[in-house]
Amino acid sequence: MSLVRSIGLFLSFSLAMILNACSEPAIQQGAAGEKAIISLSVHNSADLNRYDELVFIPLNKLPEGSQARFTARLNERELPSQLIDEDGDGREETLAVQVNIASKESLDLKITPELASNKHSKQKAQAEISRKIGGKWQGKQYLGGEFENVTELSPPPAHTDHSQFIRYEGPGIESDKVAYRFYLDERNGFDIFGKRTHDMVLHTIGLDGFESYHNPAAWGMDILKVGASVGVGGWGYWDGEQLKPADKVEGWQVKILNNGPIYASLSTLYKHWQVKGNVSNLVSTVSMQAGSRLAEVRLRSSMPVNSLAAGIVKLPNTTLLQDTRIKEAQNQYRYLATWGQQSLAGDELGMALFFRANDIKSTSEDDHNYVVVFKDQASIHYYFAAAWVQEPNGLTSQEAFETYLKDTAHSLENPLKISVP
Repeated sequence: MSLVRSIGLFLSFSLAMILNACSEPAIQQGAAGEKAIISLSVHNSADLNRYDELVFIPLNKLPEGSQARFTARLNERELPSQLIDEDGDGREETLAVQVNIASKESLDLKITPELASNKHSKQKAQAEISRKIGGKWQGKQYLGGEFENVTELSPPPAHTDHSQFIRYEGPGIESDKVAYRFYLDERNGFDIFGKRTHDMVLHTIGLDGFESYHNPAAWGMDILKVGASVGVGGWGYWDGEQLKPADKVEGWQVKILNNGPIYASLSTLYKHWQVKGNVSNLVSTVSMQAGSRLAEVRLRSSMPVNSLAAGIVKLPNTTLLQDTRIKEAQNQYRYLATWGQQSLAGDELGMALFFRANDIKSTSEDDHNYVVVFKDQASIHYYFAAAWVQEPNGLTSQEAFETYLKDTAHSLENPLKISVP
């Protein structure tokens, strides 16, 4: 089994479902020629309302799942939905449905085996990678040509930082809230495109070169100075004193797994990563959902890597925010975050990591990063997020950002649950 395929053994979703293992969904058989109706109940156990959140339903739990055509309805109203390929094998295995649900509320969904129209929904999540064609390499620079989006990319050996071969230097992913990009080179940093719109913007960024997105535009701008850090939510390994990026690799392979309208994801294979005297193949999968600032990260290595770690860039004029609650539950989530006048626009920006308390060894810092060090294992799971004051209806104070941090941790601890009525 390939590494990309093997990540399907782990759920790639920020809101996990719990299905009744002892029974199948209730199925109402219609008259001859009518479609079967599958009834499911969705429950929100959290002490807060949830807006634009996704529920994930494995197709193998639904009859006629092989045809991969389903529509979800609530009170006869069609809900936004999307079929998802979670493991990158080219086959869709999961139905994602977007819901609004109040605290302690249960919703009764009806699933029918017919193609969803999504006529009332718009694109709210996308992932992309774009490289040049029609030019030529001159040393480490790609000169001329034009950008073309592709679904898979393995950069040639000549590619390095600022080679002008990949549009905005790596793959990108976004929701209607925020966009992120990942340097596909030795830096391995994660950057932020702050958005002034709910529309999708990644496909419009960097068409005229590297410098344009560092200047304010109608859609927003690059708002983070990554420098020598891992940026927002970037990863590497902790050597006891510094967070080291995955800079010693033989190459990378990016694959766009899902591209909206309500869920997007991409995977990156780090080929033969040399780390602490060992060699590992590591797959990073990043996903986003419509209506959320969260990016979910799953790292899976061909062998355990001691002290895998994630970080947030350490910048001046910021306040460090940490969740210091005493451990209360097995699935308790904590956060490490910063807030302050740290955007390249000169205004307030919040950044955060979310992680299970049971998954970490320690928190630390070096000259460039605040760091979360994970326990030694072959797979790692965490989330990161950014909140810019110039977002439409954005978070404009530290108090509002701290409320967001607490509410998000609470939501992650209380995933939406699915059951048979």
